[in-house]
Parts: sequence; structure tokens; C-alpha cells
Amino acid sequence: MIEGMSEHVRFLASSIVGIAVGDLNSQYAIKNLEIERNIMNSENFLESEKITIESLSDVLTEAGFEPSLDEDQDIYVSNEHIEFGTFISLATDKNLLQFHTYAGVKSGVKESELYSFVNSLNSMIARPQFYATGSVDEGFFLYGRYFLSTQFGINKKAFVSALEKFSGAFITGMRQDKNDIFFD
Repeated sequence: MIEGMSEHVRFLASSIVGIAVGDLNSQYAIKNLEIERNIMNSENFLESEKITIESLSDVLTEAGFEPSLDEDQDIYVSNEHIEFGTFISLATDKNLLQFHTYAGVKSGVKESELYSFVNSLNSMIARPQFYATGSVDEGFFLYGRYFLSTQFGINKKAFVSALEKFSGAFITGMRQDKNDIFFD
């Protein structure tokens, strides 16, 4: 039965079943179903099968950004439009968008100090997930990433907002380097 349902019906099926078996307050669930229906029918909603690098780039262009594609065919939004330049990758086989970026760390930084800094960022800032790679000899980089599920589609405004919040959170993390130990 579920195989024949549309993606949106499968998304809402758990609420419908919850009402039927009495696990959910029907008035509350019905109100949420109506909200979800309006969102999915909105011109601001992008269904999962229509999510491509091109459609995401179009959404960003419509929102006033100037996205470009890098050599990996990831979208790049420069820091002329957001607080910190960010890449956006699409893994359609996993129904995930990934926002990611990085910054070089000053030379001479001790590995243990960098990892302690990264751990403190992850305990203070929910988005993005921070991590570091590199070596003392080759230099270190601070990375940030955040995943957004596309399994049931995305709201275009929420997508743009997630990009802005990701970028802002990454630069906020870098600003935690109050004594300029890691970044210039």
C-alpha cells in the first residue's frame, strides 16, 4: 500500500495513522496536516525529485545571491553575499544537501590546542559540525559542515535561511579565537 502512495502522503501517513489509532490529539494533528499541505502546495516548496544543483542554484539566484559552480559541480556562494563563503553539495542517492566550508589555520599552531578549540566550538555552536585536518608540517584547516535532508522536499526559504545560518555560525566559530591564536 505504501509503495503506491505519493511522497507527500507517505510523509503525512504517520500523522494520519496516529489519529486513527488514537495516539495523537486529532485537532492538533489535523492542524499540522493542514499546515504541511499548504507548505507542500506552495510555490516556495521544491519537491525532492526536482532538487538538483541547477534548481538550487536558481533558488539562490531568485533570492539575490550570485551562486557559481566549482570544478566538482558544487554550488559556491561567496562572502560577498553571506558572512563566509560556502559550498553546497547534493547527494541525491542519500537525499542530503551538505553545506560546507573551510579556513586555513595559522602556521605554528599546536595540534592539541587546535583540537581542543574544535571541541569547544562543537560544544557551543549547534550548526555547523566543526572538524580539523592537516599536520604541523603541512598546515591545518578548520572545516564546517551541515546536512539538510531532501527526502521529502525542501522549503525554498528554509534552504536559503539554512545557508545564511550555516555561514554565520561558521564565522561565529572562528571569532571564538579571541586571542588570534588560530586565525589572522
